[in-house]
Order: sequence, then C-alpha cells, then structure tokens
Amino acid sequence: MGTGRATRPDAPPQDRIASPIAAISGLGAPAHTGLSPPEQEIASIVYAKGAAAAAELEEALGDLPAPAVRSMLGDLVAKGVLNETGGESGSPIFSQALRLVEIQEQALAGVADEYFDGSLEKAVRLLILLLCKREPEALDRLALFLRSAVPR
Repeated sequence: MGTGRATRPDAPPQDRIASPIAAISGLGAPAHTGLSPPEQEIASIVYAKGAAAAAELEEALGDLPAPAVRSMLGDLVAKGVLNETGGESGSPIFSQALRLVEIQEQALAGVADEYFDGSLEKAVRLLILLLCKREPEALDRLALFLRSAVPR
C-alpha cells in the first residue's frame, strides 16, 4: 500500500523500479488489482524514469486522448500508485508513490494469496527449500538473521 511518501526522482536506483506495476497489478495486491493496461503502462513509465510530466505522458501514450490520460493519472494518484506535484511549466509532475520494499511486500503477499492459499508461511517454506537447492551456504546467514530479527 502507498504510504504517501514520495520517492524523489533523483532517488538511488535501488529505490526506483524499472517495471514494478506488473508485480503489484497482476498478483492480487488488494489496492492495485484494478489497474488497466494503460494505467500499468503509465505507471511503468513513471517508475522507470523516476518522474514524468503529464504532458510527457500524454505524448508517450499518443493513441489515447489527453483527457483520458489525465483521468488515469488522477486515478493512479487516488490508488496510491503515483504522487502528483506542480511542475514549473504548469504541467503536473508525477512520481512514484511506492518504494521498492512496498512493491516487494505487495508482490509477495499477492503470490501468497494467489498460489499459497494466502499463507505467507507456505510461501516462505518453498523459498527456503529453493534456497537450500540454489545457495546452501545462505542458510547460515538466514539462521543468523532469524535469530536476530525474531523477538523471543
């Protein structure tokens, strides 16, 4: 879910996402399951660039009328996917409203809902089995993490 915190367009690359919207729109994340393909495209452009002016997005989606693009931008702001700020030229600037960790959390929750009957525990069990197969040495690091992260 969006927290209202904007990630600046000049944010470090790890906080900017090249194609995040597919992760949160198609996997059952409650707040974003209703993104249409054009909304996904708009959001993907904004997240890949860090920020984009409304006029720039209208041009990028030239096959859609400008009022339709503006309406979708408003919907994406209302859904917490984008933030809107005033631009220097009068055209609003849209930036990502979700940080990478929020998108990752929503994507994993969506995977758990879709493929593991809503159980994060079942999803984690499978991830641990995959980790054992691919990176057995990582189990020691995971055990250390769990001992330090889980309160007793």
